[in-house]
Amino acid sequence: MLVWILLCVVLAWLYKHVSIIQKVTFLNLDQRQVQLHSNARLLDVRDASDYEKENVPTAINIPVGRLPFVWEKELSPDDTIVILTDRFYRGKKGARILSKRGFRNLYILVGTVPELHEWFNTKN
Repeated sequence: MLVWILLCVVLAWLYKHVSIIQKVTFLNLDQRQVQLHSNARLLDVRDASDYEKENVPTAINIPVGRLPFVWEKELSPDDTIVILTDRFYRGKKGARILSKRGFRNLYILVGTVPELHEWFNTKN
């Protein structure tokens, strides 16, 4: 009986964490050919102190810990969102939060700020 309970818990956890991956497009810094919607919103989910040190100029900053509480002030579920982050886990967590709130056009781009600058400058 205990084995079945543990199996169910593991399967529920996997479903929760893997299902978000199906709804998100992961961008690679080497993918220069990807065309984003012209009105895509850039969302930096790093801490505010990291954002203040260096950032992508057109990105808005909502740290992932505050995202569940303040997303409505800056974002709409109809927006195309590119989540900028320096850590994969943080980006995935931000995508999961937004996905639960009805966002469907989500992208994650992981890299350092200089790498992100280069990626966006090369695309424009």
